[in-house]
Amino acid sequence: MIRQWFFVMIVFLAFGFAVACGGGAGSIASSKYHGVKAAGVPGYADGDTMPNFTLVSNSGAMVSLTDHKGKVILLQLAAMWCPVCQGDTPLLETEYYLPYRNRGPGFVVLQLLNSDDFDNTPSVSELETWASDYGLTFPALADDGTVFGAINPGYVPYYIVLDANLTVVATSDDGGNEYGLSYFDPFVRDLLGG
Repeated sequence: MIRQWFFVMIVFLAFGFAVACGGGAGSIASSKYHGVKAAGVPGYADGDTMPNFTLVSNSGAMVSLTDHKGKVILLQLAAMWCPVCQGDTPLLETEYYLPYRNRGPGFVVLQLLNSDDFDNTPSVSELETWASDYGLTFPALADDGTVFGAINPGYVPYYIVLDANLTVVATSDDGGNEYGLSYFDPFVRDLLGG
């Protein structure tokens, strides 16, 4: 009996972790929701203007979204404990930020981080270690859950592409969570002029 209960708990926890860290075919990220926000789910749909936020960065400086108005922005909402987020982080640097930062109107990646599965805010020291471990040259920002709660539908990583006017062009809800980080390539390239 104890073995059966233990097995059921392991399966339940594994399923919950998979949903939290990647959605799935039956999740809100399914491409059938392209451009549509489900009722009662926090976040923004294509065409919405992203409101400003200001968070502390890995350098200790305060960074506002509006500091980057005029550039194409890729926002990643992530958690330090999430293996998918950890895997995507170096790709954000090498496949997005470095190749695109000087193209078109300019480009920046902003990574908003929670430090653990209790949505605790990472310290500047934790952010510095994170950025150093992954070789980041774009800002890693500490979120206390306020921004996460306003934009994230409940799973990480979650991505939002903003145009130079801070208008939402694509989100993980459009299919990015189903197809991975590369889903956002065409949107970024198009906004940067090809």
